[in-house]
Amino acid sequence: MRTSLSRRSFMKGAASALALSGCYQGIAATTGQKAAGTPQEESAPRPNVIFILADDMGPADLGCYGGKIIPTPNIDRLAAEGMRFTQHYAGATVCGPSRSCLMTGQHTGHAFLRGNPGQVAPNSPLRNRPDKVGRTSDFPLCTEDHPRVTLADVFKSAGYRTAVVGKWGLGNPGTPGDPMKVGFDEFFGLATHVDAHTYHPERVWDNGNYVKNEGRKHVHPLYTDRAIDFVTRHQENPFFLYLAYQFPHGPYAAHDSLQEEPFTEKHGLKGEVKVYASQIAQMDRSIGLILKMLEELGIERKTLLVFASDNGGGGGLEQLGSTRPFRGRKGDLYEGGIRTPMIARWPDRIESGTTSDLVSAFWDFMPTVAELTGQEIPSQTDGVSLLPVMLGTSSASRPDAKPIYFEWSRTDRAGQALRRGDWKLIRWLKGKSPTLELYNLKDDIAEERSRVSSQPGLVKELTALMDREHVKNEHFPMPYID
Repeated sequence: MRTSLSRRSFMKGAASALALSGCYQGIAATTGQKAAGTPQEESAPRPNVIFILADDMGPADLGCYGGKIIPTPNIDRLAAEGMRFTQHYAGATVCGPSRSCLMTGQHTGHAFLRGNPGQVAPNSPLRNRPDKVGRTSDFPLCTEDHPRVTLADVFKSAGYRTAVVGKWGLGNPGTPGDPMKVGFDEFFGLATHVDAHTYHPERVWDNGNYVKNEGRKHVHPLYTDRAIDFVTRHQENPFFLYLAYQFPHGPYAAHDSLQEEPFTEKHGLKGEVKVYASQIAQMDRSIGLILKMLEELGIERKTLLVFASDNGGGGGLEQLGSTRPFRGRKGDLYEGGIRTPMIARWPDRIESGTTSDLVSAFWDFMPTVAELTGQEIPSQTDGVSLLPVMLGTSSASRPDAKPIYFEWSRTDRAGQALRRGDWKLIRWLKGKSPTLELYNLKDDIAEERSRVSSQPGLVKELTALMDREHVKNEHFPMPYID
């Protein structure tokens, strides 16, 4: 069984390094490996990092991924001025576990949080735990008994100021998943998935205080304003901003959104599809404001900006083709549920207009950040650093020892998926007995032709890998295998 390096040990190591060297150049007490080829070793400054996360958006909603309907000039600009990843995976097929994988560098076979609140076992003592104001909390991404180093911890240990703005969904303030207890200096937004099912909340969290949203303002502009405020206040020193927009997640109701986008009438979009598409266009304009702010502050060339989505598309799939050419959507283990766009822009460091077909996933960001900031890679991670690919110093494929793995504990759709190379195995854990599907994604990206019967040896090998990657979690039990 894989063990995790505790946050306490990680931060203690960071403090030791500070005392010894006078600045955060590395972690003194970790069990991970030292990252090679870091910007520090090349005498390059550590960049600011902004990670912008969309909610429930398919790759093909964007012009730079082939979308033809929704105008996304600012996100397309990120791709034109940076690197677009063509085989990138979210952390999971739904919001909560996907964000957990991003924050902890672990896939859902090892992460503590592996499902949305509805997937938590009824007998779990962490189900419906009250937060600091007595409200029901989402399941936490870690506890003292199940510690995890977070992305924010890695940044803080390198001397960065850290903030999360937007939808959290990994444990409320006053619980073990409190963002300000897991490495973030600041938090503004909504803590739970249920709260994030409205764009006009009565209250929002503001640095540990649950404050009234005067006039029940729409939160999307508030998120952008707070993001700009955070960057402006900390422009002189390195910072990490995790900007988790709620767009384009539902509800897709006209009164609960900012819409009336001219392009929707041109393309005959109506109802929920109109709202979904409008929200993506509005998010794109907000990203344009972020880019303008970086230019005006003169820090765009020392800022790495990453854009992705937390899972596959959830709305407008038929008319917009959000997940085309993939099968499935949010909630599926097929490619349409777990593929996401991913774009990285860092002027002068990442070559403009490049693409990468490296198979990558959310849990790769922890080793990437460790290498970026010249630190030890926490041993808990299941990922590989993407930095050499971003900087153009490597074109290697993903190591077989680091397969892409997912599991989904929802009883009506429980299953596992594992990708190694071009092969993907799905094991459905439902019905009278488990069933298997095997696809070669190079020849069958739509996952239409299962090859289980013709590849018995490979099926056996990949099934063994699935068994290796899964560690039992009593809070998210898997049928048959637990």
